[in-house]
Amino acid sequence: MKKFLKKVLPPKAYYFLKRKRTKQFDERYLIYDFLNFKNGVMFDVGVMDGSSFMPFLLKGWDVYAFEPDNSNHKLVSEYLKKWNLKTNLLKKAVSDVEETKTFYTSTLSSGIPSLLKFNNNQVASHEVSTIMLKSFIKTNNIDKIDFLKIDIEGYDLMALKGFDFSRFKPRVIMCEFEDKKTELLGYSTKDMSQFLTDKDYLLIYSIWHPIKEYGIQHDFKKMSIEINEVEPSDWGNMIAFANEIDYNEFRKKHKI
Repeated sequence: MKKFLKKVLPPKAYYFLKRKRTKQFDERYLIYDFLNFKNGVMFDVGVMDGSSFMPFLLKGWDVYAFEPDNSNHKLVSEYLKKWNLKTNLLKKAVSDVEETKTFYTSTLSSGIPSLLKFNNNQVASHEVSTIMLKSFIKTNNIDKIDFLKIDIEGYDLMALKGFDFSRFKPRVIMCEFEDKKTELLGYSTKDMSQFLTDKDYLLIYSIWHPIKEYGIQHDFKKMSIEINEVEPSDWGNMIAFANEIDYNEFRKKHKI
């Protein structure tokens, strides 16, 4: 049904209807409502189907989107062309070093392609050249980011380390945590939390119950400001705020 509606409806109607029909909790909608202004700038690192950046693009934001998976990149490119929408969609993987690495896709879920092989259903797909956000930002003379969203299946901290926070700080950052993946890369949820805290960000943890299986609907647990409430088997997203006013307003609005 979703594929059919996406083919026949214009983009604004499709995403309006999609949100109305969605029953599952989604942090992206909370951030979208919070950043309720036009002409913002979003970086979407790990695009998948484009559903994270599309509402912002339709609001008139400049979007820089990074998706190295062949199938996901092709799908999003086709819909952008069909809807005559323009954004900066790059077939690039993001990390903290520039190198060539094997990229893994999945026979189970379009949501877990990664530079990291962490699941038996992942298979080697192709070689990719990684980029650092700080280099891309400098080359393209970007001077602000209102929302930096990162969801790259384990490499989230590496993407953050490749950002130059001395140049400017994104107003809101959302990045994924899951120790089951990231411990394979030598870091934990607490390590990424400390990294952002050291950059003077204020954090909220959107905590989900442990993943039973990739490719199916997951179960939301709660939102908290306490990292100790994140169990070792949990996963979720950190929502990081660059200023205290935004942080307190978001907490008050969502009773966190």
